[in-house]
Amino acid sequence: MTFPAAVPEIPSADVGKSAAYYVNTLGFTLDWGDDQGGIAGISRGNCRLFLTNRSFRESYGNTGPVLFWLNLDSKAEVDEPFAQWKAAQAKILSEARRQTMEAARVYGRRS
Repeated sequence: MTFPAAVPEIPSADVGKSAAYYVNTLGFTLDWGDDQGGIAGISRGNCRLFLTNRSFRESYGNTGPVLFWLNLDSKAEVDEPFAQWKAAQAKILSEARRQTMEAARVYGRRS
């Protein structure tokens, strides 16, 4: 049996505001959901994410931070979204692209 890619669930204080940030700043699409329902699905290409609010996650707690590692095949594939997101004034915590590329070489990916 082949499993589909995992979908991270990201805690959010306000699903609507978070979805708007992902859509307007990071270029994602809001596929379904809202803050009232407590969960939303967003996507960009093959990347899928769930945003959930406190009421939806009540039994688990709304914890963070959530980190993302994008497994891309080349430096150009890393640089493209990085440049788009930086131009859109996305909150970038670390510009550790070199470490990412070094890790990619260790795992046999092109750089």
